Amino acid sequence: MYTKKNVFEFFFIPFLDFISLLHSSHAAPTQLRSHPPLSALLSQSRHSSRHPSPIAARRLLPIARHALPAVSCASLALSCPSPPPTSQGFFRNFEGRSGKKTSDVWAHFKIRADGRAECNYCGQDYKYDTKTCGTNTLRSHVEVKCKKYPLRIEDKKQKAITLFTKSKAAEEDDVNCKKYDPKEVRCEIATYFILAELPFRHVQDEGFQGYTRYFYPTFQFPSRVTVAKDIYQMYLAEKVKLKRELKKHRVSLTTDCWTSIQNIGYMCLTAHWISNDWTMQKRILSFIQVPSHKGEILGKELIACLHDWGIDKVLCVTVDNASSNDVALKKLKSDLQEKKWGLVLDGEMFHMRCCAHILNLVVCDGLKEISHAISCIRNAVRYPRSSTARLKRFKESCKEANIESRALLCLDVSTRWNSTFLMLEAALKFKKAFEILDGDANYTKYFEEERVNGKKIDGPPIHHDWEKAQVFVKFLKIFYKVTTRISGSLYVTSNFFFKEI
Repeated sequence: MYTKKNVFEFFFIPFLDFISLLHSSHAAPTQLRSHPPLSALLSQSRHSSRHPSPIAARRLLPIARHALPAVSCASLALSCPSPPPTSQGFFRNFEGRSGKKTSDVWAHFKIRADGRAECNYCGQDYKYDTKTCGTNTLRSHVEVKCKKYPLRIEDKKQKAITLFTKSKAAEEDDVNCKKYDPKEVRCEIATYFILAELPFRHVQDEGFQGYTRYFYPTFQFPSRVTVAKDIYQMYLAEKVKLKRELKKHRVSLTTDCWTSIQNIGYMCLTAHWISNDWTMQKRILSFIQVPSHKGEILGKELIACLHDWGIDKVLCVTVDNASSNDVALKKLKSDLQEKKWGLVLDGEMFHMRCCAHILNLVVCDGLKEISHAISCIRNAVRYPRSSTARLKRFKESCKEANIESRALLCLDVSTRWNSTFLMLEAALKFKKAFEILDGDANYTKYFEEERVNGKKIDGPPIHHDWEKAQVFVKFLKIFYKVTTRISGSLYVTSNFFFKEI
């Protein structure tokens, strides 16, 4: 590796010898005698010290001026260094001598006449001296202390995230610098997956990772197993908080059971209470599979769930009119009566029957009276929804009937009477279009050849069927509004029952 001395001896000295010869060929004899050979001038400095003598370098300058007028004397002086540089380095000393400020922090400070550095934004001043004081204090002021600086200088020694928030009191931006914490980031990812109801494998999705790397190129993504574990740990932490909250209140419960299309039984239990700030609260406590809907099994599961959550004070339980619920609530009531403050009025108002379910039973009995008319209209609605060609033909009939309604046809669900009301209400808007389709051969053929369980389907609907539906829709609309009002879950509904019914 070349040192400053080697570079000077092997490269610069031969160049000076060449200059000396060039000078001697054009200079006068008196001038030659006044300047000894360069080798002789430098021989003493080459062996006397580690660095060439500054005095010898100064004696070379007049020769360089005569030989090469274009050669800068400053560049020649640079090649002949002064006494050994300090620990900061040779070139840093030279920049310091020139008075040039190389630190980026000087873009935010100015030096006053008294020699102190003053912040350009807040006016805070600090002592400054090139020999005794560095710029660490100034940099710390810009990064942390200066509240009027709109941006932050990122600290390379610590990963930090700069947050910009718009101030409501002033037009200036408030800047908060937050340290990067991998645990908090994983917690935020788990929260994002819960709120968006995303599958765990979404963390490995190319689009999600590309979007995240745009803001943090070196981010280490957790695996889907890690995301699942984080969500479960979050659930356990929230469960502890909810247990502590439920201990302070007397809760009301609602529960329901149903069977899926896979013939699997499920039960859901929800707690309702009013917080200290008089806000209606609702939390799902349990969503489990049950082997059957027998009352003994349901009662056992309810007791186990309440014990798990530490609930010992219950106001009432709201269920539907199934006979199995009567057996389940008797078992639960006997368990709560053993506790000191378990029930109110010794459980006289403990078993509450769902008003919406009672209305559902009333409406379902009424729908049986016009079941044939409803079946004909249902099959007519199913016709344009069964293929693209049939839908196109139906739209043409709508244009012929001058129907401008933007409503869409919908089919009902057998377990929800309100969906039947919505189906009839939408179909009545297209009554004329269906009447035009009566002359279509494909429409008529559909009702003649279509079979369900080997039986011919009902339809097409005739004028009498449409009249029944039109009268019954007015009746159903009243029950639909009442059911919607008393089925709310974010507000108290017990005070609406008598008034609405």
